[in-house]
Amino acid sequence: MHLLSLGDETASKALWDKHLSNAPRLMFQRVLQTAREQKDEKLALTVINQLRDSKISEGAIGNAYSCLIDIHTTGKNLDKALDTLKTAIKDICLENINRSALLRL
Repeated sequence: MHLLSLGDETASKALWDKHLSNAPRLMFQRVLQTAREQKDEKLALTVINQLRDSKISEGAIGNAYSCLIDIHTTGKNLDKALDTLKTAIKDICLENINRSALLRL
């Protein structure tokens, strides 16, 4: 989480691949909170891309997509938020997207 929040994708990816990619549960809410606070689209996308290829639940991936939708809607980028939703429902079921993110969109 620390490395992701700092933007050190190379080091975080190495740790991810070696230790975390097969974990059924991960604690990554702090990274998403940082992405929301800083309106960091890239950080949210990094989390989504890493979770997408893991064994983590669809609900967890939905939280990451919800974060990205929130970043877009607070920035008034509604087209990007809608595109994110369209991408998300190709990867996961709609019910895994936070209701609050959908209502804001």
